[in-house]
Amino acid sequence: MNYSEYVHTYSESFISKYNDFIVNHYIKIEYDGDTIVSIKIINSAHQCIAYNQFAFDIEDKDLYILSLYVLDDRYKGQLIGTFLILLSLEYVYQYTNIIQLSAMSIKVKLDDMSDSARKIKNIYRFAGLHYEERDSISPEMLSSLIHTIRICDYYFKSKIKSKINITQTIFNRNNNFFLGGAEKNLQLMTESINKINSMQDIYNKANIYKKTKTKTKTKTKKFETKVYDIDTEIKQYYIIYNLLKQLKNKFSVLQFIFSKTRSQIRTLRSSSTTKRSSSKAKSLNNIRTKNSSNSNKIRKNTI
Repeated sequence: MNYSEYVHTYSESFISKYNDFIVNHYIKIEYDGDTIVSIKIINSAHQCIAYNQFAFDIEDKDLYILSLYVLDDRYKGQLIGTFLILLSLEYVYQYTNIIQLSAMSIKVKLDDMSDSARKIKNIYRFAGLHYEERDSISPEMLSSLIHTIRICDYYFKSKIKSKINITQTIFNRNNNFFLGGAEKNLQLMTESINKINSMQDIYNKANIYKKTKTKTKTKTKKFETKVYDIDTEIKQYYIIYNLLKQLKNKFSVLQFIFSKTRSQIRTLRSSSTTKRSSSKAKSLNNIRTKNSSNSNKIRKNTI
């Protein structure tokens, strides 16, 4: 698949994925038919408020960021520029995965002509790029695609959590990507509890099935065994136990449930061994009584 085919085939799915990140705005991708792609953010009035123009040269394996602008001053300081850089990196990275080209071999390049060139607070430095010549004033910056996408993604995630709390923002506050630590942990905990509850529902249904089978069992000895014995109950508890074991380090509130489930498993184990030993003892007693009765009969016959 060449780059032109990729742009026409995957642009819509790419847009739909990242449109969930923003509200009252949408992403638009334009292609010149050769190498240059423009990713724009459009407001509800269908006006472009920011864009990133970049070119990908597959022969030289270079991604050039040509221009990056936030056109309206009201949108500055919201990490929209960083978001657009991240989109361009993700766009090319997705293509390299399709054609099975290593992202380590792709170089990200740009000429930093911004007002913050060579300064500490620089959007391109935060995105993972560095200047080719450290001791000069040349604007050329570069980095590998895999390195840049990791640094830019980490920087964007770490900063956006505080930025979405400001009054004006285009980003979706309800998106799971932007949730803070406590909110994200609460959501993960809720999902985990729902999984445990679903496993408990399966266990309850199994018990109901066991009771109905026990009531309808026939008198024939072959069908006298229960569908779910004590060992099966232990297996059911083990499923919940192992799930809680994975979660207990993340959520301290689950440690009490974890210990309770573990004690239930031990109780079931002890009851299982007690039942087995009692059944063995009964069988031995039956054998002994039969032997004693047989010996008494033999003595009577001899007398």
